[in-house]
Amino acid sequence: MVKLLVRLQRSVAVAALCMVALVVLAAPAMAYDAPYPPNARLMGMGWTYVGVADKPDAACSNPAAFGVNEGEISFSLGAGFGGSLRDHGLLYAGVCDKDRGLGAGGLAFVYQSAADGETTSQLRYATYRLGKSVTDWLSLGAGIGYLRIGDDPRSFVTTDIGVMFNLGYLHAGVQASGVTKSTFGEDEPLKTEFSPEFAVGLSVKPSKSFMIAADVHGLARRDGAIEPWYSGGAEIWIADRIALRGGAIAEKDDGDWAMSYTGGIGLKTRQGEIGYSLMGKKGGVSAQSVTVSAWF
Repeated sequence: MVKLLVRLQRSVAVAALCMVALVVLAAPAMAYDAPYPPNARLMGMGWTYVGVADKPDAACSNPAAFGVNEGEISFSLGAGFGGSLRDHGLLYAGVCDKDRGLGAGGLAFVYQSAADGETTSQLRYATYRLGKSVTDWLSLGAGIGYLRIGDDPRSFVTTDIGVMFNLGYLHAGVQASGVTKSTFGEDEPLKTEFSPEFAVGLSVKPSKSFMIAADVHGLARRDGAIEPWYSGGAEIWIADRIALRGGAIAEKDDGDWAMSYTGGIGLKTRQGEIGYSLMGKKGGVSAQSVTVSAWF
């Protein structure tokens, strides 16, 4: 039985790597196009994270998830690419610390790689998130982030809050992003507005080897600037060594529904994981992510 599982692991890994190589080699060139900083696990699951409690990511996860993982320390390095690994993308570094009194938290930095003619990378995103378990079934969290968008000379500082309910094998989360958004730069006076965007999520994990989750994003934003969008994803571990992930995103584009699909693989190491994922739209592969993580 053990030999059979080992052979199955090797076969799955080889098949997955071959598929990844074919997709990458055949993909057209385009810049990294995904709604969040590179994270191989969350991208592979369709960016479904609001109700996912385990292994929180410092740059993306519901901040309340840190309250469910108060004894965990982790360090992650990642990179995001477009349709080809030759495309200039994003560089990511994040660290998560255990609860030392105020709660467990995570700090992350995202840099944009230097393009042709540029000598240095640019800081695009930095965030700190903190979560605290209030009871066995409830965790609260909050975060603050610094953001630069494209060629916009302005900078933004945003705040997030989150709630997560722990119901055994089921977790439910609510997150409010951009609760406050302060804008500064270009000789403009500091301006702060209240414009929260809500998201809700649910994850079911009946065993250590399987999880399925679903999110609804873009709810109740006051200015109506975005439409709600939906995501779903799943993760399955084979012999506790290889993770296979898949997901889908549904959003409106010019009044019509557009679908994006994601997939990924994770290889567990002694104290961490090496992960790869990609995201595909109608025009081809829009984003890829490679992440190396270690847990202590």
